[in-house]
Amino acid sequence: MRQLDIVLELRPPINHDLPFAELDTLYTFILSSTKDSNLVLRILGVHDVVVDFEDDAVEVVEFVLGLEAGDVCIYLSTLSSLLEVQENTIFFHHSSFMDFLRSPERSKSYHVNPGLNRSLVAQQILELFPSIGMFP
Repeated sequence: MRQLDIVLELRPPINHDLPFAELDTLYTFILSSTKDSNLVLRILGVHDVVVDFEDDAVEVVEFVLGLEAGDVCIYLSTLSSLLEVQENTIFFHHSSFMDFLRSPERSKSYHVNPGLNRSLVAQQILELFPSIGMFP
């Protein structure tokens, strides 16, 4: 019952009683194998922001981050055990992976802050408006 309460965030862990410790270690190891973890985290963070309101989420991520078509697939290819890019979106094999990334206590240096990513998306879109002729 205590493990379930910790998972549901109904009580804090006691004496490092972390139910996801082994899974978090695995996620951390996989993320450490990426060549550019900062870009990978920005891709995942921006995708997390736009996926709920955009069918072409991968194209939007590439647009917002100034990447070329196909770059998301290339940069995320080392994470094939965790996710798959298909039909212009990212499908996660493990639903707990994004939970891990959103939790600073669990993901530490791999933390993906949703608030910061929303700001990044808004900032990048506003910066891109003049270059695509949408601002006078």
